[in-house]
Amino acid sequence: MIKDRDGVWIGASGKADISSGVDVLPCNSFLIASISKSITAATIFSLVDDRKLSIDDPVNKWISSSITDKLENANESTIKHLLNHTSGIPDYQTTQYELDRINT
Repeated sequence: MIKDRDGVWIGASGKADISSGVDVLPCNSFLIASISKSITAATIFSLVDDRKLSIDDPVNKWISSSITDKLENANESTIKHLLNHTSGIPDYQTTQYELDRINT
């Protein structure tokens, strides 16, 4: 998607499934894995520059307690801890939050 002063363009190219030749559609979604880490960090530091948040803010200032209460160490962690992987929050795929989400 491109949005500029001339309007909005939505398109896609490539194959969603190479073996069957299925084309990618704009509505297709893909897992981007660790690429999201740098995008998230850039967004956070943009918000820091705009003085909208601090990397020293506690995680539970920005994420609902309905989530952080189910994640070990989340209520003691800061955004900085999340960015440098020192929060002590275990692998989210095995936490009660993720298990509840999967089972819902």
